Amino acid sequence: MPPLKHDASKDADDGKQNEPSKSKNDVTVVPYVGGDSDIGFGGGAMLSIARLKPNYEPYLWRLESVSLVTFKADPSFAVPYIDAYVQLALPHVIYDRMSVELKLSYTREDLKYFGLGNASSVPESVPLSDPRYAYRREHPTVYVHSGTRLYGPLLLLLGISYTENWLRIPENTLLAQERDHGTARQRDALGPSSNHGVFELSYGLAWDDRDNTVSAERGQFHTARIDLAPGGTEHVPQTWARVNVALRVYVPLVRHRLTFAARAVSDVLVGDPPFYEMQRFDDTAAIGGANGVRGVPGQRYYGKLKLFSNFELRSRLFDFKLFGQKDAFGVAAFTDVGRVWSDLPADPLLDGHGLGLKLGIGAGVRIYGGKSFVVRGDIAWSPDARPIGGYLAPGEIF
Repeated sequence: MPPLKHDASKDADDGKQNEPSKSKNDVTVVPYVGGDSDIGFGGGAMLSIARLKPNYEPYLWRLESVSLVTFKADPSFAVPYIDAYVQLALPHVIYDRMSVELKLSYTREDLKYFGLGNASSVPESVPLSDPRYAYRREHPTVYVHSGTRLYGPLLLLLGISYTENWLRIPENTLLAQERDHGTARQRDALGPSSNHGVFELSYGLAWDDRDNTVSAERGQFHTARIDLAPGGTEHVPQTWARVNVALRVYVPLVRHRLTFAARAVSDVLVGDPPFYEMQRFDDTAAIGGANGVRGVPGQRYYGKLKLFSNFELRSRLFDFKLFGQKDAFGVAAFTDVGRVWSDLPADPLLDGHGLGLKLGIGAGVRIYGGKSFVVRGDIAWSPDARPIGGYLAPGEIF
C-alpha cells in the first residue's frame, strides 16, 4: 500500500533534529551481489530517489527501481530469476488524505511444486533442485493502488491490476502428473495451466498509525482486503477471489535503537484461482521464501488457506554518513511460523493431522539508507531447509 502518514505533527518533538529544514532529494543507489538460496545469487541494482519536504512525511514522492538477475549451478548452470520494476509512490496526492502508487514490473522465475497441502513431502535422498519439481512462470504486471484517509488512521484501499502469464510445465514434472492424474482435489486445484491473463480489482480497509512507513519503530498497521478476479473471457478465464487479513504491531523497546515487530497473516483463496496463487500472498511466497516463513524453501507448500506469523527484534547499532547522507547499520533476530491447508474442509491425506506448523528461525543485518530505504540480509534455519536459507532484499519484511 502507498505510504500515507497519519498526524505528522505528533512526532515533531521526537524527530525535530532529523527533520530537513528545506526540501531536498534523498538518493540511494545500491549495486549489489545478492538474491537468495531459493532463486540463486546474482547481480542487481536498487535505486531510490525521494523528495523530502518539511511537513510531508515520509516524503513528497519517491521513485524506486529495482532489478535483479540470479544464477544457479544446481544441478546445472541456469538463470532461474529475472526481475525488474519501476514504482512511483505519491503519498500526498491530496495532502495527508490520499496516496497513489503506480508500478510496472516484469518477472521470469523458475518455480517449484512439491505437492498440494501441508503434508506434502520430499524424500531426503531427492534434492529440492530435481527438475521433476520445476516449472517456469513469466509475467509482466501493471498496477495502480490508492489509499484514502477516511478518518484518522483509517484508510480505504483500492487497486486495479493486470498480469499476463506465460507458463512452461514439462510433462514429466510432478505438477503435470498431479494435474492430469491426481486425486479429484488435486486435479481441480491444479488445472487448467495454459497461458492466460489475470485482471484483478482490490478493495480493502487499513488502520495505519506507524511513525514511519519505511521502517516503523512504533505503531500499528492492519489491513483487510478482498481481491476479485472476475474472469469470464477466453484469455482471462478463471473466476476467483482472495481474502487477506494482516495484522502488524511495532513496539519500541529502546528509543530509536531497538524495536519489537510482529505480524500475523491469513490468506484465503476461493473459487478457481490459478494454481501458482496457492503458494503466494501479496505476490510473494507465503510458507517459505524471503517474505513469508523464512528458512522454508520458497514454494514448498501450496494450499488455498495459509496462516503464518513473523516475530522480529530490530536494532540500529550505529549511524554513519555516506555521500553526505545519514545512514544506519543494524541487526535483527526473528522467528517465523505458519501452516497451509489444501482447501476447506481439510483433507487428512493432503494436509495431515495436528498442528503441522512450519518453523523458521534466524538473524540478519539491516542497512538504512536515509529515511526512505532499507536493505536487509537474513540467514534462516528450518526443519525444511537444506541446510539453511539466505536472503538479500530491499525493504523490511513488513
